Amino acid sequence: MSSSTLPDHLQIHGQAQETGCLLVEGPSNPAVIYLLDGSIVFAECMQRQGLVGIYLPLTWEEPKITWQPRVPRPQGSLPIQRG
Repeated sequence: MSSSTLPDHLQIHGQAQETGCLLVEGPSNPAVIYLLDGSIVFAECMQRQGLVGIYLPLTWEEPKITWQPRVPRPQGSLPIQRG
């Protein structure tokens, strides 16, 4: 799945209702996106957290994406709020 895009990964792991962490390596700092039962619960990129932490990695061309299953979000991190 290394040639898949970030939206592809989010969809695949979301539909499978998986828990874990996506490590996204782009042209600058890496981003991490944590999923719980397929839903994004925390993201961070360049010291930006929450939804803002997802925006930049979505613009990266051909990032290296690694799935780490069963990795919980960091303790003390604030979850992404849903409307």
